[in-house]
Amino acid sequence: QNAIPDLYEYSEKLNEQRTFAATGEGNKDLEDAGEENVKEMRKVLKILESGVNIEYRCIKCRSCGDCKRAIETERVSLREEAEEQEIWDSVVLNFEDERIEVYMPVRGKEEDFLSNNEDIALKVLLQQCKKHGEDEETKALIKKALDKLTSNGHAIPFSELSEEQKQKILTKKVQHFIPWRIVYNKNSLSTPCRLVFDATTKTAETTEGGGRCLNDLVMKGRITTINLVRMLLRFLVGRNAAAGDLKMFYNALKMSEDQWNLQQILYKEDIGMEAEVIHGVITTAIYGVKCVSAQSEVAKEKLANHIRPEDPELADTLKNSLYVDDIGDSKPDDISINRLTDAADKLFKSVGMEVKGWTKTGEDPNEELSTDCLLYTSDAADDSLRVDLG
Repeated sequence: QNAIPDLYEYSEKLNEQRTFAATGEGNKDLEDAGEENVKEMRKVLKILESGVNIEYRCIKCRSCGDCKRAIETERVSLREEAEEQEIWDSVVLNFEDERIEVYMPVRGKEEDFLSNNEDIALKVLLQQCKKHGEDEETKALIKKALDKLTSNGHAIPFSELSEEQKQKILTKKVQHFIPWRIVYNKNSLSTPCRLVFDATTKTAETTEGGGRCLNDLVMKGRITTINLVRMLLRFLVGRNAAAGDLKMFYNALKMSEDQWNLQQILYKEDIGMEAEVIHGVITTAIYGVKCVSAQSEVAKEKLANHIRPEDPELADTLKNSLYVDDIGDSKPDDISINRLTDAADKLFKSVGMEVKGWTKTGEDPNEELSTDCLLYTSDAADDSLRVDLG
C-alpha cells in the first residue's frame, strides 16, 4: 500500500527533472539531474516489478539448487507451481529394480470426480467390435496391438493378478475403466494399428460425485524442456550423427498399484462380437492420460541430472536432443558418437528402457525405426536427412 504514494512522488520528481534538464541552464545541475533521474527510475521499476519478478524456489526449500531447473518457471501461478512440484515428485528412478515408478498426481478425491463406468467402457468396446469385427486384416492388427501390451506385462488380465492386488482394486470406491478406440498409423513399422485410450470420457454423475473424466482428476503440468530448433541444430552441427527411437517409452513408467483401479480396461482377444470380454488392468503410464506427457519429461530430466556428474555429454544429449521417444545428436567423429550411443544404452537399461535401434552416419537406416521418427535419416549412407514438418 505504501508503494502507491511513493510511485506518484517518484513520477512527479522525474517530470520536474525532465523539465529542468530541457532548459539547459547550468551544466553541473543538468548532470546531477540526469544521475538523479536514473536512480529514481530504478526505484520506480523496482516498485512496478515487485510481486511480478519471482526468483523461483521450490516449495520444500526456497534455497535449494534443484528448484532452479528452468528459467521458464520464473512466472507461474501458485496452482501451476504446486502442480509442477507434484508431478516432479510423482516420478521416482528405481535403479535397484531397474524401473521408473510413477503415480498419477490428482487434484482431489477420486470419488469427487469419477464414478464407476464399466458400462460406458463396454459400450465403446462393442462399437469397436461392430465396426471392425468383419474385417479379418483389421482384426489381426488389433490382436497384434493388444498382444503387444499384454505380452510385455503393460496390461494384465484381472484374473491373473494376485489376491492382494485384486483386493487393492476392489476395495476402492471408484472402479474406473478407460475406453479405447482404434487409430491407424501407416508410417509406424512396429505399431501400424494402435489402441488409443480415451481418458476424456466423462463418467455418470451420482449423488456422491462423479460426472467428470480421468483427465479432469489428474494434473497436467507444464513442459518447458522441448526445443525442436535446438535439437535439429545439434543434430546437424557434427560430422557424425546418430538417431534412435526409445521402445514403448510411456510404458517404461510403471504405475503405482494403489491407482490400478483408475486404469482398468475391457477388451477381447478376438475383436468379434461373440468373443469373450476380458477385464484387464494397465500397469504402466499410458498415452491419453494428460499427466503422462509431463511425467515422461520429468523422467528424462531426472535421468540427465543423475548421469551429469559422471557423463555430462550424455546428460546434455538427454536434456537437449530427446523429443518424446526420438533421440538424435551429432559429434565430430564416429568414435565419439559410438561412445555416446553405448553410454545411452547402458543408462536406459539401468531403468528398464531400451532403444529399438540406432541409425548412424554412413550406415543404412535401421529397419526397426519408423519413418515418422522426428530425425528420420532417409539415407544415412549418403548422409541425407528428412525432417517431416507436415
